[in-house]
Amino acid sequence: MESQTVVALWLFSCLALVIMGTRLVLRKMAKQPFNLGDYLTMGACLCCIARLSMTHVVLIWGTNNVSVAIRKTHVFSADEIYRRTIGSKLAITARCFYNTFLWLQKFVLLDVYRRLLLGTWYEKHIMIVFLSVLSSTWVVVTVVVFTECHPFRLYWQVVPDPGTCVEAQMELFVMASLNILTDVMLLTFPFLLFTHFQTSWKLKLRLFALFTLGVFIVIITIVRLPITRENRESQPDRSMWTSTEMFVATIVVNAPTIYGLWNNLRRRKRPDTLQSNSQVTGGAGQSGERPTLPQMVNA
Repeated sequence: MESQTVVALWLFSCLALVIMGTRLVLRKMAKQPFNLGDYLTMGACLCCIARLSMTHVVLIWGTNNVSVAIRKTHVFSADEIYRRTIGSKLAITARCFYNTFLWLQKFVLLDVYRRLLLGTWYEKHIMIVFLSVLSSTWVVVTVVVFTECHPFRLYWQVVPDPGTCVEAQMELFVMASLNILTDVMLLTFPFLLFTHFQTSWKLKLRLFALFTLGVFIVIITIVRLPITRENRESQPDRSMWTSTEMFVATIVVNAPTIYGLWNNLRRRKRPDTLQSNSQVTGGAGQSGERPTLPQMVNA
């Protein structure tokens, strides 16, 4: 199981990095400056790399989350205790990078929505609400990582048995619940936005389909909860699900922008569309007009 999880960890992490890297490369190929969403994507790349390196060690060396049945017959050597101690410390840190990665992706998607709202009277109010919710939930999921074990050293204590706090079931439940809440909040937002844009229904449905891919993140989180709870003493199982969720979140958040940038470059190659293309990709909100859906996917 550990070897399969290591392969999945590297595969999903590298694919996520390729997707985010593609977004940044296409931005430069389109001769557009990096926007806030791109800089947030760079931060997500760093979180992905950090989690990848730490989780690899965790899966190879193990943690202090060992079942009672194994502890009854297994004698931990000094070297194994050292490795499991380091692995346990890295596992806690990796959870923080994982949570931060997911919330950065939410902020990237929120930046797309912000560009859609430029020039509207309700832009400030909606952004304040969304920023407050996303920021506060990120703080909660970060703090709860460190609140289950008392004293704190139990998080990496191998012997004697640190107890069930190292299974991090409360952290998993809180994180999953807030993840679902914020995802649903972000996914329902396009319903309100698309009714305000004057463009073809074909384009609306195409872009809306990209956004609603996010429902898979919610499904993965819901399915993951009972499975991870049943295998609460299996770090490989937990890592497999988190790697999958990170990969799907990366696709959902970056697909609209990558599609828009690619479509932009494709149209530029056609001489007869150069003029119309330059009008479409103009800076959103610069003339005080509400941005269009084509501007959104290029934002």
